[in-house]
Amino acid sequence: MEGKVIGMKKRKKRLLSVLVLAFVAVVIIIAGLYFYPVWKSAKVLEEKLDFLDCSYELEVELDKDQMEDGQNRVLEILAELTGYEQQAMYSPVIRGSVWEDKIHALIYPKDAAEPIIELYLSDDMVLINEAMLYNVIRRNLLGESTVLSFLVPVQEGSMYMSLEQVEELFGIDLSSVREFRLPFDDNGLTAAKYFAGLSVMKHTRDESGESFAAETEQAKLQLGLSGEGEAAVITVQFSVEEPAKVLEENTRLFTILGMELPDERFRILKRISVDTVSGEGQGLEMPVEFVSQEVLDIISGIRKWITNNF
Repeated sequence: MEGKVIGMKKRKKRLLSVLVLAFVAVVIIIAGLYFYPVWKSAKVLEEKLDFLDCSYELEVELDKDQMEDGQNRVLEILAELTGYEQQAMYSPVIRGSVWEDKIHALIYPKDAAEPIIELYLSDDMVLINEAMLYNVIRRNLLGESTVLSFLVPVQEGSMYMSLEQVEELFGIDLSSVREFRLPFDDNGLTAAKYFAGLSVMKHTRDESGESFAAETEQAKLQLGLSGEGEAAVITVQFSVEEPAKVLEENTRLFTILGMELPDERFRILKRISVDTVSGEGQGLEMPVEFVSQEVLDIISGIRKWITNNF
């Protein structure tokens, strides 16, 4: 009798072990089915997401009270010369592309249909489209004056000058432009690290592809993946309210993508929003059409005359 009881206990233990193993197996299978698509997306991000090869749109709202006097003066001068409201200069939109160490940027005052400044930046050079800025200033200062328009004609094509020449031309300090870099770099993250981030984000899928989203009270991040293989397209959207204030609190949200947000610079921002599309920066080259110093001297004299008289 005692042997039968012992045998029954052993059978119950074996049955319990089998049930536990079966439960674990089911959990593993379910987890695999749930997380495998996330892992596939993490592999795509590892292979395709490249912030040194992308197009971007950057919107910022600057905090005038946190800016240095020289920075405010630059925006005041731009508003005076271009005819835009000063407040529009504190909420610019910047569109362009990135390829390796080169950045192309078109700067629009808030709600402007056309850019007022075109920049090319590399590790050792900053160039500004002189013709674009000249024509914007000319249109504002000359208005409908036929005679003056004849004396100061529109510049055709694009000619570029160095940042130092612009500073000399307008008597302003543009060191903040010289230091301009987008808030991300080549992150070098592995699929495992991407997987760790994606697994805690909200995941949705539809006919256009899939997306991952994370949100806090003051920050949002969304990743979109569409297409497959070489045709895969990755979009990244993130926005932050009062970035300097929430940077430490939401570090994880940005380190998922290897974004470096220097808080000493972000203190002048009330808000920042960035949209990027990976793979759209290839072929970006620095301009080679430069304005001569002689032409700059002539333009400087004309602008001084127009400013002083009109």
